[in-house]
Amino acid sequence: MHKNYKKIVLVFLLAALVPGVALITALFAYDPLQVFHAAWGRPSTVHDNMRLQTLGVIKRARFDSVILGSSVFENTSADEAGRLFGGRFVNLSISAGDFYERSLMLNYMLSHRHVKNIIYSMDFIYLNQKKGYRVFPLESFDFLYDKNPLNDVRVYLNEHFLRCLVTWSHSEDCVGRVVSLDRPNSWMNDPEYSRRFGGLSKWCENKNNYQIQDVYKKISDAAYAITKNAIERPNKEEIKAKLAAATYYIDDNLLSLARQYPGTDFYLVFPPYSRAKFSIWYQDRISDAEVHLGVVRYLVEESMELNNIHIYGFENEAFLDDVANYKDMDHFGPGINSYLLESIAANRNRIFYGNLDDYLKIARENGERYDLVQLSDRLGSCINADKN
Repeated sequence: MHKNYKKIVLVFLLAALVPGVALITALFAYDPLQVFHAAWGRPSTVHDNMRLQTLGVIKRARFDSVILGSSVFENTSADEAGRLFGGRFVNLSISAGDFYERSLMLNYMLSHRHVKNIIYSMDFIYLNQKKGYRVFPLESFDFLYDKNPLNDVRVYLNEHFLRCLVTWSHSEDCVGRVVSLDRPNSWMNDPEYSRRFGGLSKWCENKNNYQIQDVYKKISDAAYAITKNAIERPNKEEIKAKLAAATYYIDDNLLSLARQYPGTDFYLVFPPYSRAKFSIWYQDRISDAEVHLGVVRYLVEESMELNNIHIYGFENEAFLDDVANYKDMDHFGPGINSYLLESIAANRNRIFYGNLDDYLKIARENGERYDLVQLSDRLGSCINADKN
């Protein structure tokens, strides 16, 4: 009786384990993100969700330098960076990628291979210290970049990838596209985005686009506050507290890695947002402006001790004034991405201690002189034309 009981238990355990082992084995073989091995029986591909795909790139791709930004850097050419800087670049920029998300990837990357250069966008996320993006929850990918490789299979234990496995699908939705790592998620050729470049008339032609609607709301809200003398008026203690939070966020998610890996050069680039965006800070959202300027100063001061961080800014440039260069207030075209690379490679637009005060002064003056009220009126005349 005892032996029969043991056999029953053994059979039960095997019956429970075999399907699980079979599933894990199948997922290992299928491996659409190339987490466990290079692509088997199909070309190497790149999934458009770089939060998931980056681990496979780190493990499989040949590179010694990386472009790691948000959507503002997705049009930046890694091949062009390689020609300008030397070496082999890849572009691993992630849409709406915050500093915390990128730190997960950077920490893993730097601990597993030598990286010569990192070109990094200093997005305004330091103003709110965001950690995670609701469209791609942290728990759906953060484990890929921890120290436990055994849990990486979790990335496939969801309805999407299990459906892909059932048909062994090679569709773009499952395995990604056959595309280089030059700028795999470039969006410039998508008419949804490209049609909005070219000036205020293009914004008006696309006035029902949600990003243009958002642009108008932010500009008109700021213009209203300016005309009604209702702008934000933070006190010094409020600004000090916000700046402390911003610098801690940057230090924890970026500078700590620069200190840990002195052999890697970090090119920290403040994106050249449209002057309209900066002007909203300087003329209405005063705490954002003060924290932003404080962050620039903080990084430059840190660069005096950290020889491997290099700071670049473009608020002294005239092209920020021209909305033709932008599809909204944040995103510029690939010509500007190329200009940024050329500037960094030529050591132009670098902010260092000797020019810091002049740069901050010009940035503030340019932001304060820009006519937001006029822009609001012009944009409003077309946005609201159908309502009159």
